[in-house]
Amino acid sequence: MDRPHVCVVDDDPVFLRITSRVLQKAGYRVSTAADLSSARSLLGADGQDPFSCVLIDYQLPDGDGTDLLRWLHHRESAVAPVMVTASEEHALVKQTMVEGATNFLQKPVDANELRQAVAAATIATRDRRRSKEMRRQVKTAAQAQDRWLGAALDGDAFVEYKFCPKYECGGDFLMHHRFPDASEVFVVSDVAGHDLVASAQSSFFHGWMTGVLKYGGDIQSALEDHNRLLLDLSSTVAGSIAVTALEVHPSSKCMTCWNCGGPPPVFDDWGGWVVTMGARASSPLGWFDDVRPTRVGTGIPPGPVWIWTDGLEALADSFEASPLSLAYALLASSHRDHDKYLEQTKDDVLVVRLWPGASRGFHPPACWHPLLADEYGAREIAAIDSLQQLWKNSLRMALPALPSDTVHDVLLAGREAVLNALNHGCRGSETAGFQMLYHPGDRLLRLRVRDPGPGYAFDWRSAIEQEPSGVRCGLVMIHSISSRVTVERNGAELTMDYVLSGDLHIVRQEQNG
Repeated sequence: MDRPHVCVVDDDPVFLRITSRVLQKAGYRVSTAADLSSARSLLGADGQDPFSCVLIDYQLPDGDGTDLLRWLHHRESAVAPVMVTASEEHALVKQTMVEGATNFLQKPVDANELRQAVAAATIATRDRRRSKEMRRQVKTAAQAQDRWLGAALDGDAFVEYKFCPKYECGGDFLMHHRFPDASEVFVVSDVAGHDLVASAQSSFFHGWMTGVLKYGGDIQSALEDHNRLLLDLSSTVAGSIAVTALEVHPSSKCMTCWNCGGPPPVFDDWGGWVVTMGARASSPLGWFDDVRPTRVGTGIPPGPVWIWTDGLEALADSFEASPLSLAYALLASSHRDHDKYLEQTKDDVLVVRLWPGASRGFHPPACWHPLLADEYGAREIAAIDSLQQLWKNSLRMALPALPSDTVHDVLLAGREAVLNALNHGCRGSETAGFQMLYHPGDRLLRLRVRDPGPGYAFDWRSAIEQEPSGVRCGLVMIHSISSRVTVERNGAELTMDYVLSGDLHIVRQEQNG
Protein backbone atom coordinates (compact mmCIF):
# COMPACT_ATOMS: atom_id res chain seq x y z
CA MET A 1 0.00 0.00 0.00
CA ASP A 2 1.31 3.51 -0.82
CA ARG A 3 2.59 5.54 2.07
CA PRO A 4 0.34 8.41 3.29
CA HIS A 5 1.34 11.75 1.79
CA VAL A 6 1.73 14.79 4.10
CA CYS A 7 2.14 18.43 3.05
CA VAL A 8 4.04 20.68 5.51
CA VAL A 9 3.58 24.45 5.03
CA ASP A 10 6.03 26.64 6.98
CA ASP A 11 8.48 29.45 6.17
CA ASP A 12 11.07 28.15 8.67
CA PRO A 13 13.54 25.87 6.78
CA VAL A 14 14.79 24.31 10.01
CA PHE A 15 11.27 23.34 11.04
CA LEU A 16 10.59 21.93 7.57
CA ARG A 17 13.75 19.80 7.69
CA ILE A 18 13.16 18.44 11.20
CA THR A 19 9.46 17.77 10.62
CA SER A 20 10.11 16.03 7.31
CA ARG A 21 12.71 13.76 8.92
CA VAL A 22 10.37 12.75 11.79
CA LEU A 23 7.46 12.01 9.47
CA GLN A 24 9.54 10.15 6.88
CA LYS A 25 10.90 7.88 9.60
CA ALA A 26 7.29 7.27 10.68
CA GLY A 27 6.49 6.00 7.17
CA TYR A 28 5.04 9.11 5.51
CA ARG A 29 5.86 10.74 2.19
CA VAL A 30 6.45 14.47 2.74
CA SER A 31 6.17 17.52 0.45
CA THR A 32 6.90 21.03 1.67
CA ALA A 33 5.90 24.62 0.88
CA ALA A 34 7.21 27.88 2.36
CA ASP A 35 4.23 30.17 1.71
CA LEU A 36 0.53 30.21 0.80
CA SER A 37 1.08 30.58 -2.92
CA SER A 38 3.37 27.58 -3.28
CA ALA A 39 1.14 25.55 -0.93
CA ARG A 40 -1.90 26.20 -3.14
CA SER A 41 0.10 25.23 -6.23
CA LEU A 42 1.28 22.04 -4.57
CA LEU A 43 -2.09 21.03 -3.12
CA GLY A 44 -3.98 21.89 -6.30
CA ALA A 45 -1.56 20.35 -8.80
CA ASP A 46 -3.16 18.05 -11.37
CA GLY A 47 -1.94 14.48 -11.12
CA GLN A 48 -0.64 15.03 -7.59
CA ASP A 49 -1.15 12.09 -5.26
CA PRO A 50 -3.88 12.97 -2.75
CA PHE A 51 -2.60 14.23 0.57
CA SER A 52 -3.59 12.56 3.82
CA CYS A 53 -2.75 15.56 6.01
CA VAL A 54 -1.68 19.19 5.70
CA LEU A 55 0.48 20.68 8.46
CA ILE A 56 0.05 24.49 8.35
CA ASP A 57 2.00 27.19 10.16
CA TYR A 58 -0.21 30.05 11.27
CA GLN A 59 2.22 32.86 10.42
CA LEU A 60 3.25 32.80 6.73
CA PRO A 61 4.93 35.48 4.57
CA ASP A 62 1.89 36.08 2.32
CA GLY A 63 -0.97 35.60 4.82
CA ASP A 64 -1.98 33.41 7.73
CA GLY A 65 -2.85 29.74 7.95
CA THR A 66 -6.61 30.31 8.20
CA ASP A 67 -6.53 31.59 4.59
CA LEU A 68 -5.19 28.23 3.51
CA LEU A 69 -7.72 26.44 5.73
CA ARG A 70 -10.60 28.17 3.95
CA TRP A 71 -9.08 27.53 0.51
CA LEU A 72 -8.52 23.88 1.40
CA HIS A 73 -12.09 23.51 2.63
CA HIS A 74 -13.47 24.59 -0.76
CA ARG A 75 -10.82 22.75 -2.80
CA GLU A 76 -10.55 19.44 -0.96
CA SER A 77 -12.67 19.35 2.15
CA ALA A 78 -11.78 15.73 2.93
CA VAL A 79 -8.12 16.52 3.78
CA ALA A 80 -7.66 16.96 7.54
CA PRO A 81 -5.42 19.96 8.38
CA VAL A 82 -3.33 20.45 11.53
CA MET A 83 -2.35 24.00 12.60
CA VAL A 84 1.09 24.81 14.03
CA THR A 85 2.09 28.11 15.64
CA ALA A 86 4.32 29.66 18.22
CA SER A 87 1.41 31.75 19.47
CA GLU A 88 -0.13 30.97 22.85
CA GLU A 89 -3.39 32.84 22.23
CA HIS A 90 -6.37 30.64 23.10
CA ALA A 91 -8.62 32.62 20.74
CA LEU A 92 -6.40 31.52 17.87
CA VAL A 93 -7.00 27.86 18.72
CA LYS A 94 -10.76 28.41 18.64
CA GLN A 95 -10.60 30.31 15.35
CA THR A 96 -8.60 27.65 13.54
CA MET A 97 -10.91 24.91 14.81
CA VAL A 98 -13.91 26.83 13.50
CA GLU A 99 -12.18 27.17 10.14
CA GLY A 100 -11.73 23.40 9.94
CA ALA A 101 -8.47 22.42 11.63
CA THR A 102 -8.61 18.97 13.21
CA ASN A 103 -5.78 19.59 15.67
CA PHE A 104 -3.50 22.32 16.99
CA LEU A 105 0.20 22.05 17.85
CA GLN A 106 2.42 24.65 19.48
CA LYS A 107 6.10 25.18 18.66
CA PRO A 108 8.44 23.71 19.57
CA VAL A 109 6.55 20.59 18.51
CA ASP A 110 7.20 17.37 20.40
CA ALA A 111 7.99 14.49 17.97
CA ASN A 112 5.51 12.10 19.59
CA GLU A 113 2.73 14.69 19.53
CA LEU A 114 3.53 15.38 15.88
CA ARG A 115 3.30 11.70 14.93
CA GLN A 116 0.05 11.25 16.89
CA ALA A 117 -1.57 14.36 15.35
CA VAL A 118 -0.60 13.38 11.79
CA ALA A 119 -1.75 9.78 12.34
CA ALA A 120 -5.14 10.96 13.63
CA ALA A 121 -5.48 13.41 10.72
CA THR A 122 -4.61 10.66 8.22
CA ILE A 123 -7.36 8.42 9.64
CA ALA A 124 -9.82 11.34 9.54
CA THR A 125 -8.95 12.05 5.88
CA ARG A 126 -9.40 8.38 4.96
CA ASP A 127 -12.79 8.24 6.70
CA ARG A 128 -13.91 11.50 5.09
CA ARG A 129 -12.97 10.28 1.62
CA ARG A 130 -14.82 7.02 2.18
CA SER A 131 -17.86 8.93 3.38
CA LYS A 132 -17.65 11.31 0.43
CA GLU A 133 -17.46 8.41 -2.00
CA MET A 134 -20.40 6.73 -0.32
CA ARG A 135 -22.43 9.95 -0.59
CA ARG A 136 -21.50 10.13 -4.27
CA GLN A 137 -22.64 6.57 -4.83
CA VAL A 138 -25.83 7.13 -2.86
CA LYS A 139 -26.56 10.30 -4.82
CA THR A 140 -26.04 8.36 -8.03
CA ALA A 141 -28.43 5.69 -6.75
CA ALA A 142 -31.01 8.37 -5.88
CA GLN A 143 -30.73 9.87 -9.37
CA ALA A 144 -31.13 6.41 -10.84
CA GLN A 145 -34.18 5.85 -8.64
CA ASP A 146 -35.72 9.04 -10.00
CA ARG A 147 -34.93 8.00 -13.59
CA TRP A 148 -36.37 4.54 -12.99
CA LEU A 149 -39.51 6.13 -11.62
CA GLY A 150 -39.85 8.26 -14.74
CA ALA A 151 -39.07 5.32 -17.04
CA ALA A 152 -41.62 3.11 -15.30
CA LEU A 153 -44.32 5.67 -16.08
CA ASP A 154 -43.13 6.71 -19.51
CA GLY A 155 -44.97 3.93 -21.31
CA ASP A 156 -48.69 3.56 -21.64
CA ALA A 157 -49.80 5.48 -18.55
CA PHE A 158 -50.56 9.14 -18.00
CA VAL A 159 -49.34 9.91 -14.49
CA GLU A 160 -48.39 13.17 -12.81
CA TYR A 161 -46.16 12.79 -9.79
CA LYS A 162 -43.87 14.63 -7.42
CA PHE A 163 -41.01 12.69 -5.88
CA CYS A 164 -39.18 14.57 -3.14
CA PRO A 165 -36.55 12.42 -1.41
CA LYS A 166 -35.55 13.76 1.98
CA TYR A 167 -32.60 11.41 2.05
CA GLU A 168 -30.23 10.60 -0.76
CA CYS A 169 -31.64 7.10 -1.02
CA GLY A 170 -34.92 5.63 0.11
CA GLY A 171 -37.73 3.22 -0.58
CA ASP A 172 -40.68 5.22 -1.99
CA PHE A 173 -41.55 4.03 -5.48
CA LEU A 174 -44.33 3.69 -8.05
CA MET A 175 -44.67 1.24 -10.91
CA HIS A 176 -47.26 0.68 -13.64
CA HIS A 177 -48.17 -2.31 -15.80
CA ARG A 178 -50.66 -2.40 -18.66
CA PHE A 179 -51.86 -5.75 -19.97
CA PRO A 180 -53.12 -6.92 -23.39
CA ASP A 181 -56.76 -6.69 -22.30
CA ALA A 182 -56.20 -2.94 -21.54
CA SER A 183 -56.38 -3.49 -17.78
CA GLU A 184 -53.60 -1.91 -15.74
CA VAL A 185 -52.06 -1.98 -12.29
CA PHE A 186 -50.41 0.81 -10.31
CA VAL A 187 -48.33 -0.12 -7.27
CA VAL A 188 -47.10 2.49 -4.77
CA SER A 189 -44.70 1.32 -2.06
CA ASP A 190 -42.97 2.84 0.94
CA VAL A 191 -40.16 0.76 2.45
CA ALA A 192 -39.18 1.42 6.06
CA GLY A 193 -35.79 3.15 6.15
CA HIS A 194 -33.86 5.69 4.12
CA ASP A 195 -30.68 3.94 3.08
CA LEU A 196 -29.25 1.63 0.44
CA VAL A 197 -30.90 -1.37 2.10
CA ALA A 198 -34.30 0.30 1.77
CA SER A 199 -33.59 1.10 -1.86
CA ALA A 200 -32.56 -2.50 -2.53
CA GLN A 201 -35.68 -3.81 -0.81
CA SER A 202 -37.84 -1.48 -2.88
CA SER A 203 -36.18 -2.60 -6.12
CA PHE A 204 -36.57 -6.25 -5.20
CA PHE A 205 -40.24 -5.82 -4.27
CA HIS A 206 -41.12 -4.13 -7.54
CA GLY A 207 -39.16 -6.72 -9.47
CA TRP A 208 -41.12 -9.37 -7.59
CA MET A 209 -44.46 -7.73 -8.40
CA THR A 210 -43.48 -7.26 -12.04
CA GLY A 211 -42.60 -10.92 -12.42
CA VAL A 212 -45.78 -12.14 -10.74
CA LEU A 213 -48.12 -9.85 -12.66
CA LYS A 214 -46.54 -10.34 -16.08
CA TYR A 215 -46.79 -14.10 -15.79
CA GLY A 216 -50.42 -14.26 -14.82
CA GLY A 217 -50.29 -14.03 -11.05
CA ASP A 218 -52.78 -12.02 -9.01
CA ILE A 219 -52.13 -9.11 -6.67
CA GLN A 220 -53.45 -10.82 -3.53
CA SER A 221 -51.16 -13.85 -3.94
CA ALA A 222 -48.18 -11.64 -4.80
CA LEU A 223 -48.64 -9.63 -1.61
CA GLU A 224 -49.09 -12.72 0.55
CA ASP A 225 -46.01 -14.43 -0.92
CA HIS A 226 -43.82 -11.37 -0.47
CA ASN A 227 -45.05 -10.99 3.11
CA ARG A 228 -43.90 -14.56 3.84
CA LEU A 229 -40.54 -13.80 2.25
CA LEU A 230 -40.03 -10.73 4.45
CA LEU A 231 -40.90 -12.72 7.55
CA ASP A 232 -38.47 -15.49 6.59
CA LEU A 233 -35.70 -12.89 6.16
CA SER A 234 -36.56 -10.93 9.31
CA SER A 235 -33.73 -12.50 11.31
CA THR A 236 -31.12 -11.23 8.84
CA VAL A 237 -32.74 -8.30 7.01
CA ALA A 238 -35.08 -6.04 8.94
CA GLY A 239 -37.69 -4.16 6.97
CA SER A 240 -41.34 -3.74 6.14
CA ILE A 241 -43.19 -2.33 3.14
CA ALA A 242 -46.42 -0.33 3.03
CA VAL A 243 -48.15 -1.03 -0.28
CA THR A 244 -51.10 0.39 -2.19
CA ALA A 245 -52.05 -1.42 -5.41
CA LEU A 246 -54.74 -0.13 -7.77
CA GLU A 247 -56.10 -2.43 -10.49
CA VAL A 248 -58.14 -0.82 -13.29
CA HIS A 249 -60.45 -2.70 -15.70
CA PRO A 250 -61.76 -0.35 -18.42
CA SER A 251 -63.94 -3.09 -19.92
CA SER A 252 -66.06 -3.34 -16.76
CA LYS A 253 -65.46 0.30 -15.81
CA CYS A 254 -64.35 -0.85 -12.37
CA MET A 255 -61.20 -0.55 -10.27
CA THR A 256 -60.04 -2.33 -7.12
CA CYS A 257 -57.61 -1.18 -4.46
CA TRP A 258 -55.47 -3.40 -2.21
CA ASN A 259 -53.97 -1.54 0.71
CA CYS A 260 -51.32 -2.85 3.13
CA GLY A 261 -50.61 -0.10 5.64
CA GLY A 262 -50.39 2.80 3.19
CA PRO A 263 -52.60 5.87 2.84
CA PRO A 264 -55.74 4.91 0.83
CA PRO A 265 -56.31 6.46 -2.62
CA VAL A 266 -58.69 9.40 -3.06
CA PHE A 267 -60.86 10.53 -5.99
CA ASP A 268 -63.89 12.66 -6.82
CA ASP A 269 -66.95 10.58 -7.68
CA TRP A 270 -69.62 11.29 -10.30
CA GLY A 271 -71.63 13.23 -7.72
CA GLY A 272 -68.73 15.57 -7.01
CA TRP A 273 -67.94 14.15 -3.57
CA VAL A 274 -64.43 13.22 -2.47
CA VAL A 275 -64.20 9.47 -1.90
CA THR A 276 -61.50 7.64 0.07
CA MET A 277 -60.98 4.04 -1.03
CA GLY A 278 -61.11 2.27 2.30
CA ALA A 279 -59.17 3.04 5.45
CA ARG A 280 -55.73 2.20 6.74
CA ALA A 281 -56.96 -0.79 8.70
CA SER A 282 -54.27 -3.24 7.61
CA SER A 283 -50.59 -3.62 8.45
CA PRO A 284 -47.59 -3.26 6.12
CA LEU A 285 -46.00 -6.36 4.65
CA GLY A 286 -43.42 -7.96 6.93
CA TRP A 287 -45.28 -7.45 10.21
CA PHE A 288 -47.56 -10.43 10.75
CA ASP A 289 -47.98 -13.95 9.38
CA ASP A 290 -51.53 -13.28 8.22
CA VAL A 291 -51.58 -10.40 5.74
CA ARG A 292 -55.06 -9.12 5.06
CA PRO A 293 -55.02 -6.00 2.90
CA THR A 294 -58.12 -3.85 2.85
CA ARG A 295 -59.76 -4.42 -0.51
CA VAL A 296 -62.22 -1.93 -1.98
CA GLY A 297 -63.87 -1.99 -5.39
CA THR A 298 -65.62 0.89 -7.13
CA GLY A 299 -66.43 2.32 -10.53
CA ILE A 300 -63.80 4.24 -12.47
CA PRO A 301 -64.24 7.93 -11.58
CA PRO A 302 -64.59 10.72 -14.15
CA GLY A 303 -61.31 12.31 -13.10
CA PRO A 304 -57.96 11.34 -11.58
CA VAL A 305 -57.03 9.29 -8.53
CA TRP A 306 -54.61 10.61 -5.90
CA ILE A 307 -52.17 8.29 -4.08
CA TRP A 308 -49.31 9.24 -1.79
CA THR A 309 -46.90 7.80 0.76
CA ASP A 310 -46.65 8.45 4.51
CA GLY A 311 -44.19 11.29 4.07
CA LEU A 312 -46.87 13.55 2.60
CA GLU A 313 -49.20 12.98 5.55
CA ALA A 314 -46.43 13.57 8.10
CA LEU A 315 -45.42 16.79 6.37
CA ALA A 316 -49.01 18.04 6.16
CA ASP A 317 -49.50 17.22 9.86
CA SER A 318 -46.45 19.30 10.75
CA PHE A 319 -48.16 22.30 9.14
CA GLU A 320 -51.56 21.35 10.62
CA ALA A 321 -53.02 21.13 7.13
CA SER A 322 -54.79 18.54 5.01
CA PRO A 323 -52.58 16.17 2.97
CA LEU A 324 -54.91 16.81 0.02
CA SER A 325 -54.06 20.51 0.07
CA LEU A 326 -50.34 19.70 0.15
CA ALA A 327 -50.79 17.21 -2.68
CA TYR A 328 -52.41 19.91 -4.79
CA ALA A 329 -49.67 22.41 -3.92
CA LEU A 330 -46.94 19.97 -4.97
CA LEU A 331 -48.62 18.94 -8.22
CA ALA A 332 -49.89 22.36 -9.33
CA SER A 333 -47.53 23.54 -12.05
CA SER A 334 -48.28 27.18 -11.20
CA HIS A 335 -47.45 26.73 -7.51
CA ARG A 336 -43.99 28.01 -6.60
CA ASP A 337 -44.16 27.82 -2.82
CA HIS A 338 -43.83 24.06 -2.37
CA ASP A 339 -40.06 24.19 -1.77
CA LYS A 340 -40.59 25.99 1.52
CA TYR A 341 -42.80 23.09 2.64
CA LEU A 342 -40.39 20.40 1.47
CA GLU A 343 -37.56 21.99 3.45
CA GLN A 344 -39.43 20.93 6.59
CA THR A 345 -40.02 17.29 5.65
CA LYS A 346 -38.53 14.55 7.79
CA ASP A 347 -39.38 11.77 5.34
CA ASP A 348 -39.39 11.05 1.63
CA VAL A 349 -42.49 12.38 -0.12
CA LEU A 350 -44.15 10.75 -3.14
CA VAL A 351 -47.53 11.99 -4.41
CA VAL A 352 -49.20 10.69 -7.56
CA ARG A 353 -52.17 11.87 -9.63
CA LEU A 354 -53.09 9.18 -12.13
CA TRP A 355 -55.82 9.00 -14.74
CA PRO A 356 -57.17 5.42 -14.94
CA GLY A 357 -57.17 4.12 -18.49
CA ALA A 358 -55.34 7.12 -19.97
CA SER A 359 -52.22 6.66 -22.08
CA ARG A 360 -49.20 8.81 -22.72
CA GLY A 361 -50.12 11.87 -24.76
CA PHE A 362 -53.44 12.20 -22.93
CA HIS A 363 -54.49 15.81 -22.35
CA PRO A 364 -56.26 15.92 -18.98
CA PRO A 365 -59.43 17.99 -18.90
CA ALA A 366 -59.97 20.65 -16.29
CA CYS A 367 -61.12 18.97 -13.11
CA TRP A 368 -61.85 19.45 -9.46
CA HIS A 369 -58.97 19.06 -7.03
CA PRO A 370 -59.84 17.98 -3.47
CA LEU A 371 -58.22 20.14 -0.81
CA LEU A 372 -59.82 18.61 2.28
CA ALA A 373 -62.18 15.71 3.01
CA ASP A 374 -63.02 14.96 6.66
CA GLU A 375 -65.73 13.39 8.77
CA TYR A 376 -66.70 15.03 12.07
CA GLY A 377 -68.71 13.78 15.04
CA ALA A 378 -70.29 15.42 18.06
CA ARG A 379 -66.99 15.80 19.91
CA GLU A 380 -65.71 18.11 17.15
CA ILE A 381 -68.29 20.74 18.12
CA ALA A 382 -66.08 21.80 21.02
CA ALA A 383 -63.00 21.65 18.77
CA ILE A 384 -64.46 23.80 15.98
CA ASP A 385 -61.78 26.50 16.46
CA SER A 386 -59.00 23.95 15.85
CA LEU A 387 -60.82 22.60 12.83
CA GLN A 388 -61.20 26.08 11.43
CA GLN A 389 -57.46 26.66 11.84
CA LEU A 390 -56.77 23.44 9.92
CA TRP A 391 -59.10 24.63 7.13
CA LYS A 392 -57.30 27.96 7.04
CA ASN A 393 -53.87 26.34 6.88
CA SER A 394 -55.07 24.05 4.09
CA LEU A 395 -56.43 26.95 2.04
CA ARG A 396 -53.23 28.93 2.52
CA MET A 397 -51.13 25.94 1.48
CA ALA A 398 -53.11 25.17 -1.68
CA LEU A 399 -54.03 28.74 -2.65
CA PRO A 400 -51.42 31.06 -1.14
CA ALA A 401 -52.68 34.06 -3.14
CA LEU A 402 -56.20 33.83 -1.68
CA PRO A 403 -56.98 37.24 -0.08
CA SER A 404 -57.62 37.41 3.65
CA ASP A 405 -61.21 38.61 3.26
CA THR A 406 -61.96 35.68 0.95
CA VAL A 407 -60.42 33.25 3.44
CA HIS A 408 -62.47 34.83 6.23
CA ASP A 409 -65.80 34.48 4.39
CA VAL A 410 -65.10 30.91 3.29
CA LEU A 411 -64.11 29.80 6.79
CA LEU A 412 -67.08 31.57 8.37
CA ALA A 413 -69.57 29.85 6.07
CA GLY A 414 -67.86 26.49 6.50
CA ARG A 415 -67.87 26.81 10.28
CA GLU A 416 -71.57 27.64 10.37
CA ALA A 417 -72.51 24.84 7.98
CA VAL A 418 -70.53 22.22 9.93
CA LEU A 419 -71.94 23.31 13.29
CA ASN A 420 -75.49 23.19 11.88
CA ALA A 421 -74.85 19.70 10.52
CA LEU A 422 -73.42 18.43 13.81
CA ASN A 423 -76.00 20.09 16.06
CA HIS A 424 -79.12 19.42 14.01
CA GLY A 425 -78.33 16.67 11.49
CA CYS A 426 -76.38 14.14 13.57
CA ARG A 427 -77.47 11.92 16.43
CA GLY A 428 -75.31 9.75 18.66
CA SER A 429 -72.29 8.44 16.77
CA GLU A 430 -73.40 9.80 13.39
CA THR A 431 -70.96 11.99 11.51
CA ALA A 432 -71.09 14.90 9.09
CA GLY A 433 -68.82 15.21 6.09
CA PHE A 434 -66.99 18.41 5.20
CA GLN A 435 -65.05 18.86 1.98
CA MET A 436 -63.21 21.62 0.14
CA LEU A 437 -62.44 21.42 -3.59
CA TYR A 438 -60.90 23.77 -6.12
CA HIS A 439 -61.38 24.03 -9.88
CA PRO A 440 -58.47 26.11 -11.22
CA GLY A 441 -59.94 26.34 -14.73
CA ASP A 442 -63.13 27.96 -13.50
CA ARG A 443 -61.48 29.62 -10.48
CA LEU A 444 -64.17 28.07 -8.36
CA LEU A 445 -63.74 27.15 -4.68
CA ARG A 446 -66.37 24.74 -3.38
CA LEU A 447 -67.36 23.74 0.15
CA ARG A 448 -69.64 20.76 0.68
CA VAL A 449 -71.32 19.62 3.89
CA ARG A 450 -73.68 16.70 4.38
CA ASP A 451 -75.24 14.95 7.34
CA PRO A 452 -77.55 11.92 7.78
CA GLY A 453 -80.45 14.00 9.12
CA PRO A 454 -83.81 14.88 7.48
CA GLY A 455 -82.74 18.40 6.56
CA TYR A 456 -84.43 21.70 7.29
CA ALA A 457 -86.95 23.43 5.04
CA PHE A 458 -85.71 26.99 4.70
CA ASP A 459 -86.55 30.04 2.61
CA TRP A 460 -83.55 32.25 3.21
CA ARG A 461 -84.98 35.31 1.47
CA SER A 462 -88.07 35.30 3.65
CA ALA A 463 -85.98 34.69 6.73
CA ILE A 464 -84.10 37.96 6.16
CA GLU A 465 -87.31 39.92 6.61
CA GLN A 466 -88.17 38.03 9.81
CA GLU A 467 -84.99 39.01 11.69
CA PRO A 468 -83.67 35.43 11.83
CA SER A 469 -81.93 33.97 14.86
CA GLY A 470 -80.28 30.66 15.76
CA VAL A 471 -80.01 28.23 12.87
CA ARG A 472 -81.90 30.63 10.60
CA CYS A 473 -79.32 33.34 11.21
CA GLY A 474 -76.47 31.01 10.29
CA LEU A 475 -78.17 29.82 7.11
CA VAL A 476 -78.93 33.38 6.03
CA MET A 477 -75.29 34.26 6.54
CA ILE A 478 -74.16 31.26 4.47
CA HIS A 479 -76.37 32.35 1.58
CA SER A 480 -75.38 35.98 1.81
CA ILE A 481 -71.57 35.54 1.72
CA SER A 482 -71.39 32.75 -0.89
CA SER A 483 -71.45 33.26 -4.65
CA ARG A 484 -74.16 30.60 -4.79
CA VAL A 485 -75.56 27.88 -2.56
CA THR A 486 -77.08 24.59 -3.72
CA VAL A 487 -79.40 22.73 -1.34
CA GLU A 488 -80.14 19.01 -1.66
CA ARG A 489 -82.05 16.50 0.48
CA ASN A 490 -84.01 19.32 2.05
CA GLY A 491 -80.79 20.94 3.26
CA ALA A 492 -79.00 17.82 4.57
CA GLU A 493 -76.53 18.41 1.76
CA LEU A 494 -75.20 21.91 1.23
CA THR A 495 -72.85 23.08 -1.52
CA MET A 496 -71.32 26.55 -1.18
CA ASP A 497 -69.55 27.89 -4.26
CA TYR A 498 -67.15 30.83 -4.34
CA VAL A 499 -66.47 32.22 -7.78
CA LEU A 500 -63.06 33.89 -7.64
CA SER A 501 -61.94 36.86 -9.69
CA GLY A 502 -58.49 37.29 -11.21
CA ASP A 503 -57.14 38.45 -7.85
CA LEU A 504 -59.01 35.56 -6.14
CA HIS A 505 -61.57 37.75 -4.40
CA ILE A 506 -65.09 36.34 -4.19
CA VAL A 507 -67.46 37.39 -6.97
CA ARG A 508 -70.92 37.92 -5.50
CA GLN A 509 -73.74 36.56 -7.61
CA GLU A 510 -77.51 36.88 -7.39
CA GLN A 511 -78.87 33.61 -6.08
CA ASN A 512 -82.10 31.93 -7.05
CA GLY A 513 -84.64 31.07 -4.40
